[in-house]
Amino acid sequence: MAQLIAPNVSFHQSWLEAAGEFAGARQDGAGADGWSLDELKDAQVFGRFVDALV
Repeated sequence: MAQLIAPNVSFHQSWLEAAGEFAGARQDGAGADGWSLDELKDAQVFGRFVDALV
């Protein structure tokens, strides 16, 4: 059964890998609008992204 997990900075690397699979396409529902993949590679920026999602 699928399980929803709250955003957490511990998923940084796996999130980047998954986002990379979109090859720049919009990720509907990911909450990433306004955040570039290059920005989100930085751990501090990713932390702010996670805070914004939570």
